[in-house]
Amino acid sequence: MDPRIASRSALQLCAAAVFTVGLITGADAIEITYWHGVINDTWGQGISEGKSNWYSAAPPNGDPREVPTEQANFYEGAQRLHVHVREDAKIDHMAFFTEEYSFDIHPGANLNVTGGISIFRVRPIFYIDGGVFFTGAHSSGDGAIFKNNRDGTLDFSDATREPRAHGIQNAGLVNIEDRRVIVDYFHQTAVGKLRVSMDRNRQGHLSIGRLVTAKSVSLAGELRMEGRRDLLVGLPKRILIIESGESLQGQFATVTFTRFPDNVIPGIEYEPQRVFLTLTPKE
Repeated sequence: MDPRIASRSALQLCAAAVFTVGLITGADAIEITYWHGVINDTWGQGISEGKSNWYSAAPPNGDPREVPTEQANFYEGAQRLHVHVREDAKIDHMAFFTEEYSFDIHPGANLNVTGGISIFRVRPIFYIDGGVFFTGAHSSGDGAIFKNNRDGTLDFSDATREPRAHGIQNAGLVNIEDRRVIVDYFHQTAVGKLRVSMDRNRQGHLSIGRLVTAKSVSLAGELRMEGRRDLLVGLPKRILIIESGESLQGQFATVTFTRFPDNVIPGIEYEPQRVFLTLTPKE
């Protein structure tokens, strides 16, 4: 057997074993569907005239399947590697085993990832003109690159564990709420907006450049700080919002504050590698 085929087969068997063991709930295993892109480049294209964009096994094998909602696997050999999300789609898990896949999220369309993203080789890139939302108990964008355009939304606010991504380039809106989001780099343009919403215990911040040596942070545009009326305002009075493994470049041009207690004055304070929310009692 060709060693390349043997290697690929071993990878598929190993991956199948990992996800079969890891994603069984009770007696029901998660259904795994594979992207082939046979008909066109559209995520939402299911079975038509005996063909589909989605199949039961990695390319070129398998039987046509409808559009998945549980686990979508992306291997080499697909006929199209640039995938378009033109209408709302929901998927529990996305797994990448080879090739450089990219995704266009079109205006008015949302991709809701309720589980997460697993990457075994090349990082996928998401170009967002609609919305990408991470929700659910295991939601994360591990290793992915997000290029959030002016009308795009990248939302981690409903993720219930610590979300991660390789990089975010933001010219749209990024939402962070109640927990730390870890990325390797974060670049925000002059039209970008970062919204950080605090929970009652002062959680909610962006941690940058903590995973690999490639650390790069540039700030511009708007920071929207959303507090709570019942926010605990005892010590500490300085609450970490952004931390980086290297010096920050730039500052936010605009900072807005909403939903903070009436007896405090919120502010922003910059250090070379960190940005803090400050809470000063009113006299």
